[in-house]
Amino acid sequence: MRTFPVLPDHLGSVAIIDALGLNDPFDPPADGSDFADGVVAAAHGAGPGFDAVATLLADDGFDFSTGPVIEQYKDTDYAKGGNGGGNGKGGNGGGHDGGGSGDPVLSEYASGGADGDAGFDILIDFKGSGWTADLQQAFIDAADYLTSVITNDTGPGTRYRGTNIDDLYITAELSDIDGSGGILGQAGPTATWTASDLTAAGVMQFDIADAFDYASAGLWDEIVFHEMMHVVGFGSLWDFERDLAPLNVETGEYEYIGQNGLDAYNASLDPSADYIPVESSGFGAGTDGSHWDEDALGNELMTGFIDTSNYVSEFSIVSLADLGYVVAYADYPYDEVPLV
Repeated sequence: MRTFPVLPDHLGSVAIIDALGLNDPFDPPADGSDFADGVVAAAHGAGPGFDAVATLLADDGFDFSTGPVIEQYKDTDYAKGGNGGGNGKGGNGGGHDGGGSGDPVLSEYASGGADGDAGFDILIDFKGSGWTADLQQAFIDAADYLTSVITNDTGPGTRYRGTNIDDLYITAELSDIDGSGGILGQAGPTATWTASDLTAAGVMQFDIADAFDYASAGLWDEIVFHEMMHVVGFGSLWDFERDLAPLNVETGEYEYIGQNGLDAYNASLDPSADYIPVESSGFGAGTDGSHWDEDALGNELMTGFIDTSNYVSEFSIVSLADLGYVVAYADYPYDEVPLV
């Protein structure tokens, strides 16, 4: 069982808990325990081929009745900057053409073949009310990019909670959590494939008021991609049956040592580095040890802090190979910031 204390907001930072939850974090725990007490004692409801991971969550005054809080964005001053227009994004606006595209609202979206054949597939199940085509486009863009750079089947395919899953099933939900300016939502893996320890199912839940606020500010695409990377396993699976970012006990800092990510980092930033700097500044579990270091890498999208502009580095994407994915790198097309 793993411990994930809930972080308070700190100097406008993103308070982040990247927790592995149950197979379905919105179902009551099988042992009758209460999310609000911060303890989930038993994994439940695992389908064939899945591992469910029980999670211990420290209660810090937040309401866990709808499941563990995984990502909290509380300060727009540090929000990841929009893409600044171009590519038909209308300054992002939460999706293509800056809103009001007239495209239909989807109930689900399948990226990749989604048929069990070779290749990585993502099935997104849109739940809740209030969706617009523009809000959904951020999920579509993120999923299409990830299924283009991840090329291997990661799971044998099975039926899970009434849904046929090939590689990755994501529940994307809008709900009324606490209104504007509070908790944005939660995202992370909820089940892994037994054979590969890669994500089989994950959740991305957002407060509907905050979703529209961030979309209006041009920040929605970045938030969705950041969260989907965590669902895939960036940061959230580094220490699950792996040891990709161990703590250096002498320096007190986490160091990412996965060879694929490190090779890309050496090629792009620091040829002599023995590790990629990981956030270790004492902001708490979930920020520390599961994001790139903000001081070292600034506006890279997968740091634990929000910036006014950002880019997605090659080493972020290539690091997915250290988890067990087969990665054919291609530039992330939506950040409009030249890669280093």
